[in-house]
Amino acid sequence: MQDMQLFIVPIYAMSKKNFDKRFESHVNHLSSNDEENKQILMKSNFISRIKIWEFNQIIGYVKVIATNSIFRFELWLDEKRRNRIDSVKKPEIRLLDTRYLNYNCCSSNAEWQSQMVSKINAVVSHTFPRFYIDIDALQNILPYIKFDELIIKMKSKSCP
Repeated sequence: MQDMQLFIVPIYAMSKKNFDKRFESHVNHLSSNDEENKQILMKSNFISRIKIWEFNQIIGYVKVIATNSIFRFELWLDEKRRNRIDSVKKPEIRLLDTRYLNYNCCSSNAEWQSQMVSKINAVVSHTFPRFYIDIDALQNILPYIKFDELIIKMKSKSCP
């Protein structure tokens, strides 16, 4: 039986609120007191997205995998807590934690969506509480997954 990777949820170094503060501080520092220059910098940085990742890097991810009997949540993070964007050495991302969610725990898609969000939050916050997951993006994806049908399909693959 082959497992099915459903999606990967990125883990960011900081929350959107902290990111916005740092980004604005960076633009203010570059533009000094010139308001016109500040607006140009904000626009160019938002379009290019190059400087933005200096402040908020993806430092790991949670893989959500369906097996024949459970959902598996794998937490993958780098050994170091922070990597510079211009670093020559690539980050060494490794598996740090695995959690499971039994197929028998929920009866509706709404319950599954809630359980998925809770489990992903638990995996990350238990290990690294200061890191940030974009839950809004996750909640945009989950309604499109028909968990009932997926579970039936995965269970049937386990039968010879």
